[in-house]
Amino acid sequence: MSLPDLTDDLTGVMDYLEPLTLRRADTAVETHIPQALRRVVSERESAASGGEILLADVHFHLPTSAVPSSPTVDDVLIDGAGQEWTILALQAATWNTRWNCLCRLVPPVPIGE
Repeated sequence: MSLPDLTDDLTGVMDYLEPLTLRRADTAVETHIPQALRRVVSERESAASGGEILLADVHFHLPTSAVPSSPTVDDVLIDGAGQEWTILALQAATWNTRWNCLCRLVPPVPIGE
């Protein structure tokens, strides 16, 4: 028995996908991701984290085929509204076909503060 090809499982079966831009923390190189899935953090997940994960945080699921190399903690995902979400944690999901990135909207710090 062969395993199914899940390379494009995210973009092939999910609705409400959105484009994002991935900005690398170490180089500021940007990669356009045409389709990603945003999921809210559940109350259960937030409560179980002991305050580490906030209800305002989100999970972005990125197809690995759209990202040349693994995202890293502190990379930034920019949504269509220009909001910058900092990656706090990530893990490979669905047989390494996508990245599940836990992100927080971190407001920019004004210069001089």
